[in-house]
Amino acid sequence: RQRKMSERIRVLTDGIELDPLNTELLDNLAWAYFGVGQFHNADRTFDRMRTLPDFPPDAWRDQFLITLWSGRIDKAIALAINMLENGGEDLAVDFVHRELCYASMQLGILGLHDAMNQWMEQLGRVPGDRFQNTWKEFNGYRLLLLDEYDAAAAFARRWFEDIGGMDALDSPVLGSILFTLANAGEYREALDIIEASGKTDFYGDGWWIRATALYGLGREAEASEIL
Repeated sequence: RQRKMSERIRVLTDGIELDPLNTELLDNLAWAYFGVGQFHNADRTFDRMRTLPDFPPDAWRDQFLITLWSGRIDKAIALAINMLENGGEDLAVDFVHRELCYASMQLGILGLHDAMNQWMEQLGRVPGDRFQNTWKEFNGYRLLLLDEYDAAAAFARRWFEDIGGMDALDSPVLGSILFTLANAGEYREALDIIEASGKTDFYGDGWWIRATALYGLGREAEASEIL
């Protein structure tokens, strides 16, 4: 709490010498190294953790974040694929691809899209509806990030029909489809689906999608009321 990072690293290192199998201490040490810009040491600490029999799944996420935030995008992509190949499916599907998309928007790294596409293709090869839907969600995000709004809207329409159209208004992937439509400027279409479904919440941000659609249609008072 006193921001004495060097002292923190020393204390953690001493603790690990006493308890070398303590993954919590190792994870804290990796973050401490990240805090002082010692990315190589942070990586080495995670590599050490991975050799332990009780390597915690969350450590995949932590190493991925440290790698991504330190600007090593290619290595972050490799870690994401490694998660898929080594049993970290939940983290890779529910967390990693969103972080990659968010990073590309924040950092403005156009070259990131090629690496993202490689990972997206890898994800699409994993069997199961859940992974296929995540692949499609990722594709929709990517088209929006590349400002290909017409293509994004067309992709969202195909995806909507694939899940059953108006007969599948209870689908858990509906929120991602509506998000893509709203961001692509298809406000009327997004609002029609929202009203037909009778839902107010999609992935926790249904209110935002509805407000965006209303505002885009010039119904500013209704959008303001929701917000």
